[in-house]
Amino acid sequence: MEYWDVTAWLESGERFFARFLVTNQGPGVQTAAAVGHLVLPGGEIVPFKWGRRRDAWRLGPEGRSLTIAKARLELDAPTVVISVESEKRGIKLRLEIARTAPLVTTTPLPDGYAVEVVMPSPARGRVWTRGMDAARDVTGTGALTHTWMERPEGDLVRRRVELLSREADAALYIFDLTLADGRHRSTVIASRAGRILARADDVTLSFGHTTTADGDPRYPLATEWKAASTALAARVTVGRELLRMDPLDILPPPFRMLLALGGRPRRVWAEAEVDLRVTPPGGGDPERGSNSGIVVATFARPLEQP
Repeated sequence: MEYWDVTAWLESGERFFARFLVTNQGPGVQTAAAVGHLVLPGGEIVPFKWGRRRDAWRLGPEGRSLTIAKARLELDAPTVVISVESEKRGIKLRLEIARTAPLVTTTPLPDGYAVEVVMPSPARGRVWTRGMDAARDVTGTGALTHTWMERPEGDLVRRRVELLSREADAALYIFDLTLADGRHRSTVIASRAGRILARADDVTLSFGHTTTADGDPRYPLATEWKAASTALAARVTVGRELLRMDPLDILPPPFRMLLALGGRPRRVWAEAEVDLRVTPPGGGDPERGSNSGIVVATFARPLEQP
C-alpha cells in the first residue's frame, strides 16, 4: 500500500483533509482511491470520495501525479498541487502547498513501513462549495505526508499520531507510532525557513490522561502531549475535534466487511497549539516559539475492545 495525506488549515477558517491511495488490498491489484473532507468555518463538512480499479485511474510519469476520478494530486511542480472538481459533490478546490525544503524521511521500520513529509508550508488556492456565487481565494498552511509499506498497515501499526504545525517560517512535525507489539517509534522535526533546526528520533513522547470531550473512548485522543529529547521540547494542547471517520468507508460493502475482520480503524483530526523550545546544535541559547496546527490520529482497531 502507498498513500499521500494532505492536511491544510486556512486563515478563512476552512480545514481540508484528503488521502490519495494505491493498494493491492481489497478488490483487485493497484486499486486507487481519493477521499477527503473540507470542514467549513461553521463546522459543516463537505465530503468527497472516489474509488477506481487498475485501468480506471491515471498515474503520471515516474509516479509524480495521480488522477482519480475528479481529484488530482501533482508532485512534479515547485509546489504540491491538489485539485478537486465536482459539482455533484458540491466542491471545487485547487490548493498549492509551497516546497520550502527537501522531503524529510522518517527512519523506516524493519518491515518496510516508511514516511516522508513535506513540512508545513504556506498554501494558497481557490475554494468553491455549493451555495457560493463564485470561488474565492484562500491562504493558509498545508503539509503532505507520503507513506508506503509492504505488508498491511494494521499488521504493523496499532496507532499512529501526528502533529503538523507552523507559525511564520517555523514548522514542526511530530510523528509517533505504536507498533503491533506495543513498542513505540517517535520522531520530531523542527525547521525554520526551509532549514532543519533539529531532528530527534530518540524523542520521549507522553500523553495526558484527559481526552477530547466528544470523542469515542475506544479511540481516545489525548488533550495534552509532551515531547522531549536532547535537541528540543514541545508541549501540545489539543483543541476541538474537527472530524472522525472510518477509512474503510471508501470500499464497497462486501470488501469493507472483509477488511473490517482484521480491525475496525478510525481516523481523527483536531486543532492544536504548540509551545516549542529548540536547542541549537553545539549549544547556545534555545529558540522558543508557539505554533498552531492540526493533530491527526489513526487507529488500526479500538484500543479497548468492547
